[in-house]
Amino acid sequence: MVLNFKSIVKENVSRETFDLINKYVDSLLFWNKKINLVSKNLSQDDLYGHILDGIFAADIIQNYDKSLIDIGSGAGLPGMIMLFIGYQNVYLVEKNKKKASFMTEFLAQNNLIAKVINQKIESVYLKDVDIIISKAMTDIDSLLSLTKHISQSKTSFFLFKDHNQFFREL
Repeated sequence: MVLNFKSIVKENVSRETFDLINKYVDSLLFWNKKINLVSKNLSQDDLYGHILDGIFAADIIQNYDKSLIDIGSGAGLPGMIMLFIGYQNVYLVEKNKKKASFMTEFLAQNNLIAKVINQKIESVYLKDVDIIISKAMTDIDSLLSLTKHISQSKTSFFLFKDHNQFFREL
């Protein structure tokens, strides 16, 4: 059975959000060929699969007014998707200048507000971070260590790991 991720995305967001996601996909695929934002072999369907991760995270977390920091955001997955869905206080942390520039440009071109931070997480100082989200940046122990200066007892972590990674890291 072949899944059509684009159709699944369309069924799970508003028409306006779907249109914005499509603009993002078009832009990401265009620039990915030139500056390798995600992977040179990235297909549109693969990209929609990554987008679903952001949609499902937003659906599970459901705290749109909380501060959200996406660490190792890359080209904006999943943090940009969560912004598109309605998160208001989004920080996208990415040390790679090309990837950070891509996110900054896309946000400006579409009149979207999020803070792109072009630094390593160790250099970022934010107060009252409610949600830390990360997809494939590093192992769990390292991530907890790298974020202890911005996390607090009320901070929730949402980490994308496949089951093999998860059990290896526990």
